[in-house]
Amino acid sequence: MLTHRVHRALAGHLRAGDIALDATCGNGHDTALLAQIVGSSGQVHAFDLQQEAIAQTHARLTMLGLLAPVRFHCADHARLSALLPAGLQGRLRVAVFNLGYRPGSDHHIVTAPATTLAALNACTDLLSRDGAISVVAYSGHPGGAVETDAVIHWSEALAPQDWHVIWTCPQGVRRPAPRWLWLTRQQTQT
Repeated sequence: MLTHRVHRALAGHLRAGDIALDATCGNGHDTALLAQIVGSSGQVHAFDLQQEAIAQTHARLTMLGLLAPVRFHCADHARLSALLPAGLQGRLRVAVFNLGYRPGSDHHIVTAPATTLAALNACTDLLSRDGAISVVAYSGHPGGAVETDAVIHWSEALAPQDWHVIWTCPQGVRRPAPRWLWLTRQQTQT
């Protein structure tokens, strides 16, 4: 299952004390994983423009005892560079995006190419030298294919000497299948 692959990649990349971002916290599953890994010495910034999503995530983290490292932002992820602490530049270890709509919610409230690309660009500036961005793009809803294509084109335009880009699409799933982007900074040779 794609979610398990994404969570394994995140768990392999993130450490206790790191700073992470869930740019689309939704129902809080990724936020919970990030909070569990970074622990009380780390930070997780959880964004969602739906107050219901923030409340659902807050409730999940409270139930799991993982609330301590999480800072909530009820705002569009396009505003993350304006809302995150100023000292975060170059310190963000992982940013997570799940595009589309929040499961169990109004399917008319979806992420959009313009705001997603603005957030991704902001993350590339905030990311640490060994940071990573995970994007799961769902193209099966109205506008989803356009957003997925926009993120693909955005990733293709990144300088290959600076970024390692991997796109995967799970096999054996009904179409349209979600696409997963795992983006890491290239380690510079000295």
